[in-house]
Amino acid sequence: MDFIRSILIALEEVESGDKMKKLSVDEEIFSYHIKLLSQAGLIEAHRDSGDYHKWFPVSLTWDGH
Repeated sequence: MDFIRSILIALEEVESGDKMKKLSVDEEIFSYHIKLLSQAGLIEAHRDSGDYHKWFPVSLTWDGH
């Protein structure tokens, strides 16, 4: 849950104009958690068209805030 919270905070900072801070975790783990957050409706995310397992955060949703 701490990692989920870190992602949400980092994404919120991006929306305020900052760059998304690099979270020190394996890219595969990060991508998996982005997918979970998207499925939960906390963020908007998109999947890489070339790699089904890569997900990228776009923005927080109302519930994500």
